[in-house]
Amino acid sequence: MGEKWLNLDKPGIPLSKTGEVHTEGSVSRPYEYKHYYTVCTGEGENRKCEEKSETLTGTATAQFLPNTVSNTYDMYVYNGMKDVPKREYRNEIEDNQTDSLVKNLFWTNEPYPYDVIRWMHHQDVEGKKYDWTQAPGQYKREFIQQASGSVEWDVESSMNDEYAQARDAAAKRKNNKNLYDKAVFATDKDLQKYDYPIKSGYYFNPAGSYTFTVTTEVFKKEKPEDMTGDHKDLLNSLIDSFRYETDLMFINNKKIAVNINNDELTRKGGGFERKAGVLSVKDNKSVNATPLISVLDRSDDSTRYTKKVEEIKYTDKLGGDSHKFWKMVLEGYTESYTQGKYTDYNYREYVEAGQHMYKITETSTITIVVNSGNVPLYTHANMPNGNYYIKVWFDKVDMTKGGHAYKDLKTLQGIEDLDSIKVTVVGSMFDDLNN
Repeated sequence: MGEKWLNLDKPGIPLSKTGEVHTEGSVSRPYEYKHYYTVCTGEGENRKCEEKSETLTGTATAQFLPNTVSNTYDMYVYNGMKDVPKREYRNEIEDNQTDSLVKNLFWTNEPYPYDVIRWMHHQDVEGKKYDWTQAPGQYKREFIQQASGSVEWDVESSMNDEYAQARDAAAKRKNNKNLYDKAVFATDKDLQKYDYPIKSGYYFNPAGSYTFTVTTEVFKKEKPEDMTGDHKDLLNSLIDSFRYETDLMFINNKKIAVNINNDELTRKGGGFERKAGVLSVKDNKSVNATPLISVLDRSDDSTRYTKKVEEIKYTDKLGGDSHKFWKMVLEGYTESYTQGKYTDYNYREYVEAGQHMYKITETSTITIVVNSGNVPLYTHANMPNGNYYIKVWFDKVDMTKGGHAYKDLKTLQGIEDLDSIKVTVVGSMFDDLNN
């Protein structure tokens, strides 16, 4: 640690430095040599000469003139840009209307900081590069990418399907109790003009089955052991948004007129004042506190949830290739709009080894069943004549819950009317008894 970087305002202009070498003074060197000579003795015929030598040593000293040699060196210095250009990602929900059964979600994944390296080298006088070495990048980079998801609703078993057997039996005026499995519809010929004619006082069991599928694709630095928080919170919010609503009037075990939520109704004339009730997964207690809304998820069937984890590959090797998602946020690549930094300064970044990034794709299929046990609910015999409704819908979802990256999407609209029928009340069970 403790690295320092020189950052020039104009890295295209070289940093010039001049070096000088000054010489002056004297130089001394020791020396050694042999001296050869002749020594003669005697006279005349007796004269004799002999060659001899001796070694002589000493120090030689010489002065030289002062001199200065100078040279200018141009150095190009570039150590990376502080911020790599950021892309604009989609942040929207397609078809975010209450009548759209398929909605596609797009948001900017949360950014993850990571360390980068660059490769540097020495260069000899001939321009030959050698001794390539990894060096840490001056700035951390952020991995950021497009996250997405989708929600698709479907009617698995509509109320029209659920009440078809009993309605058909009534239309054909069949007197077989087993055929009236979920409701007792009126068999009177003049009432067959109504879609769902009933007489008050008989049982009318809530029914229906509804499915939605949620898919999310996000990016994380670590492999999740289970469901990601992004997926789980969105899934739970959608489950909680389910609504079963009706203004039919029922009678409970205490002989009290109540709505579907077991709220007591106010008397009005010879009957009662309407008060629509709404059941949800969190508030699923109905008449006589009977729970009527159940959820089928991966705990019932493991195939209802799938998860695919893919690592976003990279390399820190010189000249190696990395996934384009990395190159979109690394300096020195076309994908990040910074190819010029490699062309001009031979600057290119790589992800430092030991870090990870994963793309996680999850899909969950949830089925919400109304009255899976076919518990009979009896309408109140004094329910006034008229048209009543039953409606299944999904409320809007607050996308800011949990503080996930998709919080900027604000609100995911639900489904205003996923399934509905109109029930017509004409007369009561006492009419049949009296006849």
